Amino acid sequence: CAGVGISAILAIGQSFGYSPVEQASEPAGLFVSKNVMGEAAALSVIALVATRTWQVSAAGGVTNLTFARIVGNWVSARAFLLIAAAGPTCALLLSTSKNAWLAAGVGLSLLLPWSWRLVLLITVLVLVGWYGNVESLQIRFGLWREAAAGLTWWGNGLYGPDYLHNDWLQFGWSLGLFSVPIFVLLLLIADENPPFAAAVLVLGSFAFPLHLPATGFLVAFVAG
Repeated sequence: CAGVGISAILAIGQSFGYSPVEQASEPAGLFVSKNVMGEAAALSVIALVATRTWQVSAAGGVTNLTFARIVGNWVSARAFLLIAAAGPTCALLLSTSKNAWLAAGVGLSLLLPWSWRLVLLITVLVLVGWYGNVESLQIRFGLWREAAAGLTWWGNGLYGPDYLHNDWLQFGWSLGLFSVPIFVLLLLIADENPPFAAAVLVLGSFAFPLHLPATGFLVAFVAG
């Protein structure tokens, strides 16, 4: 999460033309690709807001947060969470990653009352539609159709087609039934942290967060 915050600072400079780091798509901070930065930021925001070890109690304290003493009495736990989430939130917005926005919107909506969930999801869908790339989505659909036609019970091996931009289909195509533990892991996360699991589910449906070190590590960390 701290690394995403640092990338957010660099991404601000990249937005104004300062680019000391070679990028595939800007602004991306230290992630090379703005989409990867956005996906890492989305999971970081959800982890900071929704993970039980960061939950703020009604009294203003922190539940199960063993390093609360480090923060000190001069700043409340609520303020600490807001400060910690500021960097990833900035990175998420600057990335203009539609997948990341959708994942964050779905995850955060589960923390809101039903009336506000609808407002947030509509807002996110409008943004995704406004910045959407129909051609990119059509390419993904083509890849998914070809991969779905090649699914087998025992998988096709780890070295197959290029990334399908869908982790769940990728694991199913490569490992077949042996991919079941991965889906069990997602269910375990959903039992402990539904917002984070929902965000991972959305990201994995359009990208490959479990294949990337930054996002894959965060998923493993939250899973315990």
